[in-house]
Amino acid sequence: MAEEIIVSGDSLEHLKSDDGTVVVLPEGFVEVPTGDTFLTRTIKKSTPIVYVHVRWKSKRRYSRFGIIAPEAVVLAARKEAERTKEARKKLRETARARSEAREETRRIQVEAKMREKFPGMPEDEISEVVEGAFEVGSGRVGRNTSLGDAEKINLAVWAHIRHSHTNYDELLKEEGYDRELARFQLEEEIEAIYGQWRKRRSNERPS
Repeated sequence: MAEEIIVSGDSLEHLKSDDGTVVVLPEGFVEVPTGDTFLTRTIKKSTPIVYVHVRWKSKRRYSRFGIIAPEAVVLAARKEAERTKEARKKLRETARARSEAREETRRIQVEAKMREKFPGMPEDEISEVVEGAFEVGSGRVGRNTSLGDAEKINLAVWAHIRHSHTNYDELLKEEGYDRELARFQLEEEIEAIYGQWRKRRSNERPS
């Protein structure tokens, strides 16, 4: 894999390294915008050195907007990208389908656990909680990898009750209420519904 040299500047003719030293590019180097992971990776595999063109946001943070490499390497990488375009598309589609299948299986499993733990919980609300709290990329409690399923489910149900069965969100809009105070005031109300859902509905019998 290529060595990366970080450079910044408004154009390829006015580049500096991260310590402020002027950088003169080797002849025949061209810039490729970021965004195509396959192209970037292929270029880096095919040359010993690339320049990474960045825009500094602070002394330690920057955003990448291009890599600079020999034009011959870039052209070869573009040809390889075009040659493998359809095959890579099929691989992505297959991977996406597998991921969706895994998530569907996961959703079914979580719903089953939720029904077992909260037999009195309405069926439509079980689906609502799972779709919200366990949604891929949501960053919500269901995607927290440091928690077990039982704790995720407890927290997700509690949060659902707080937002859907109390005036929690309205309280937060009122002057003098913060999240801690609103949650404290509503704790008994939430606990009551939570307890009801933990019980089996009267018209159902254990199997």
